[in-house]
Amino acid sequence: MKLVEDYTRVKNEHSIFFKNYNAKERIKYSDEIISLKRKVDEFESRIVQGILNYTLDYTRVYNDLSKNELHGFLKDNVEVSRFLTNQKISHSIGYNKNERNQIIENFKKLCEDVWEDYLITSEERDVLNQFCRDNFIDKTQQFLIEQEVSKRFNDGFNLIKVVEYYYINENHSDVKIQNILEKEYKKKILVDRISSITSKLNDEVSVGLDISDGGSKLIKTINYNDLITIYLIVVDGEITSGFEFEIGYNEGENDSIKIMISDKKHKTSDESRLIDIITDGLCYNLCSGSMNLRQFLEQKSIIREGIQSSF
Repeated sequence: MKLVEDYTRVKNEHSIFFKNYNAKERIKYSDEIISLKRKVDEFESRIVQGILNYTLDYTRVYNDLSKNELHGFLKDNVEVSRFLTNQKISHSIGYNKNERNQIIENFKKLCEDVWEDYLITSEERDVLNQFCRDNFIDKTQQFLIEQEVSKRFNDGFNLIKVVEYYYINENHSDVKIQNILEKEYKKKILVDRISSITSKLNDEVSVGLDISDGGSKLIKTINYNDLITIYLIVVDGEITSGFEFEIGYNEGENDSIKIMISDKKHKTSDESRLIDIITDGLCYNLCSGSMNLRQFLEQKSIIREGIQSSF
């Protein structure tokens, strides 16, 4: 260990003056002795700091120094004594500093993986929070680590892309999106700016709908088995299909479907009822043309389970 070897060499050079010269004779070498003493103190400080920050192994350093009876400064150092006491206590309760550092590094890597596409989904947020709960990372430390990681991705921040994700995919309100932007991205965006984006997005989703009595609003997006995207849309007017829903499509798209319900129906339906309506709408779409009742009923329970798990 080079640091210990250098310390041993300088310490021995300094000690020679006290072994081979009396006090009067040492006066002639005072400058050299003082210079060596400064180097000794510097090396001892570096060794102590190395032990305290885990870059040097205490046991190995202690054993190497003991070979030349140079370990006394370690025994007399208050910080090292406190370090050894804390280490014993930590091990007795199952805490290992090296393992702890690895956990923190693993969390940083997890944060980097999450931020790679510049989006934090609800599922990813749950994963981050669960990792911290499982590994006893407190909220303050979690915040500081996430802040450190997220700063590296600021250059790739795209407001429209982020708002689009939280509105279309997670169906959050404008105020909720504003809160997410401030909390996750450290961006203070006026809610009017967000509303202008979500309004345009809502118009895009509603393209092709026959809405004669007013406007519409996207309230739920469901990705069914990664095969089809279902948009549940509330319309201001009445539904005229004879069912509780109407079906809409985007021209040229076969991987999405729009299920429209009236505002009145939405206000009087709980989550279970909405799932039923979406299930009926998707079954109707799959069976359209033949409308085989048996096929409809056979598919309904399976489809409802898939809708419920994605709702």
